[in-house]
Amino acid sequence: MFPPLRHFVSSLVVPIGLALASGHAFAAEKEGEPPASFGSPEFMLARAEHAQGFGLSNQLYFLMVQKGLVAEGEPRRGSYTDHDLKQIIDRFDRIQTDLASATRDLILPDAEEIHRTFIRDLNKRLPEEARNFFLSKEVLEWSKRNGAFLVEALPLSTFVNIVAILSPEKFTLPAPEERLKSGLISGGMADGGHVLLISEALNSDALKPFIPPRFDLARLRKEEAIIRADAKRIFESAPASKYYYAVDMSLRESERPYRRKLEAALKQRNANVFDELQTLVTRMSYVVDPHLTGVCDGLKRLLDPGTIEKSNERWESVKTPAGAQIDPAGYEMQFLAMAYARGCYVKKNTAVARRVLEKWANSHHEGGKKAIASYCTLAEWYRFGIGGPKDEATAIRWEGRLTSELSGGHPCSDFAHKPLIDPADPWRVLQ
Repeated sequence: MFPPLRHFVSSLVVPIGLALASGHAFAAEKEGEPPASFGSPEFMLARAEHAQGFGLSNQLYFLMVQKGLVAEGEPRRGSYTDHDLKQIIDRFDRIQTDLASATRDLILPDAEEIHRTFIRDLNKRLPEEARNFFLSKEVLEWSKRNGAFLVEALPLSTFVNIVAILSPEKFTLPAPEERLKSGLISGGMADGGHVLLISEALNSDALKPFIPPRFDLARLRKEEAIIRADAKRIFESAPASKYYYAVDMSLRESERPYRRKLEAALKQRNANVFDELQTLVTRMSYVVDPHLTGVCDGLKRLLDPGTIEKSNERWESVKTPAGAQIDPAGYEMQFLAMAYARGCYVKKNTAVARRVLEKWANSHHEGGKKAIASYCTLAEWYRFGIGGPKDEATAIRWEGRLTSELSGGHPCSDFAHKPLIDPADPWRVLQ
């Protein structure tokens, strides 16, 4: 199964030709031509913002694949608690909101021209037999109402897409024929995929807890019901497919010139956004069963999983695969600390992991990789209270040991974990 974006919604944001409340009259500037108020500049901005946000949900999926959080194209069911899902969506929302704001700033100077291009192109594409229907008062008034609704509601499809990616048991994608039906009923104003995702966001009790509180779901739900009823009445016996096609192609044509400009202008910001998404996916990896993602696989080379499982907090009882005692100065200790920190073959316990790290740090006498891995990790854990209470004095002591033993006097800050994550609570902001 591919992510919802690829097999359900055909493009980031598709046809939405509409008239928004902008104070303009509905009369055409020339008889038989679309009015200038049709498809306002404000909606062009909303469309561009939504394209960026929905695209990020696709990037999130592929980063999950790289991190081992997706198996054979299928997200792991039940991997995230409701608390985890809320944390993920909240952090994703902050990332996409910042990107949407930057997108708006870049597109705003060109929004009027994009809109004019859309109107010109739409006028050329309108089939003669559908022109009277397209420009009828009933259709234009419906377009205005639907447009105002979609400007608010479009982002909802992104959040539903994320829930479908992360927790498919909470949301089943509708059949393709349902998407096609919704697309035609929309009269070309929105791709059927987005229409269905928005409807799910507004009407599903299972999804409601994961929608950001800034959306007035009750009001939008009532508005959607009115718009759907009117759309069904207007478009079921009308040339809906021709109407849909004309709006779709005109919007694509009007957007073409600014897409490359937007891509170039957002290049550096997109790099920063990618880093933020990677950090988010790293946090996500700490709440998924590590045995499913491959995190625990490397332990088997140095440690016996059976003795780890039976050890509970008695880490001294863990053996090597050959049944030998662990060398307290060896790299086995680093892997054992990770086993307790991540919950590999044993219940996650960062307090035990910290004790293992300290035993290791006090047992080896090397100023290289072992010193960095043990001293600097302990300094971070004591400074931020991972595996036990905060202790700045002890953190400074471990840092001092590194600079005194490592040739060149490099500080631990040169080897800091980025991001630094508390395995016991990956959502905690360490400060």
